[in-house]
Amino acid sequence: MAGFLFLTLTFAPFLAPCVSVIAAVALARRAYKRPPGSGWHLPSATTCALVAVMAGAAAFGAYAWGLMSGFYILDPDQLCASRGL
Repeated sequence: MAGFLFLTLTFAPFLAPCVSVIAAVALARRAYKRPPGSGWHLPSATTCALVAVMAGAAAFGAYAWGLMSGFYILDPDQLCASRGL
């Protein structure tokens, strides 16, 4: 299970933009299929789900990028000492 979590966090920064682009394309296709001049209406559940998938993928990708790019030191004194400050 720990290996799966590590692989998920490792590949998330690369897969999250792909998921966001796929969801954005699906939203664009839904908007393009809407008849012109139909006016404003509330978004459907599918549209809300696609927006949630895009936001979740972006948030998880940013979290994984930050987690995998930094030092694993939580103490600020140790972080400053590691950089020679």
